[in-house]
Amino acid sequence: MNNEIINNSLNKYDSNKIFMEKKLENVRYYKFVYKNLDFEKNIIQFYDKDKNFLYEYYYEIIGQYNNINKLWQWAWSNTAFNKNINYTSRKLLNYGLDIEFDSYSVTISSMLNIKKHLITSHFIVDNIMLLDIYLGLANYLVKNINIIYIKNYVTDIKKIDSVSFHDFHQNNQFIDNEHDENFILSYIILFEKND
Repeated sequence: MNNEIINNSLNKYDSNKIFMEKKLENVRYYKFVYKNLDFEKNIIQFYDKDKNFLYEYYYEIIGQYNNINKLWQWAWSNTAFNKNINYTSRKLLNYGLDIEFDSYSVTISSMLNIKKHLITSHFIVDNIMLLDIYLGLANYLVKNINIIYIKNYVTDIKKIDSVSFHDFHQNNQFIDNEHDENFILSYIILFEKND
């Protein structure tokens, strides 16, 4: 990819990441409020250590990283997701499909590379820095999005529901120890609720 695009996207992603880490530093639990209709937005609610309500955001999933097989998957390619959870991810796919080559702004090879990364549903991630590049690119193209990840252990995936409180504290470390390999990171875009 074009180095200038990568640098700009990583800088913006890093600043948004720092902002969200600071905003969510007192969060200990979260709950999902799922909506079944395509035009309704899903909600994630955050709570402190005493389960007092702190914040809520609309959310979508941009993609997932499966640590077992080192695979990144854009949310638009996950058939288990409803339309209201992967709308922004589908916008990125459409952006990639619509890329035309303008030799005055960037090289054709750079645009081909960006296009390839947006329209390919799965990638092997052999270097964790690639995740930041994909998320930075998404942040750069969608403009001002806040992305966090929710870490779920493969054995616990079926336990995620909208009634229970889930421990947000497990997200503090990417990999807790050398035996902690069976997890999936769901990268979630947070949108301010203005209603």
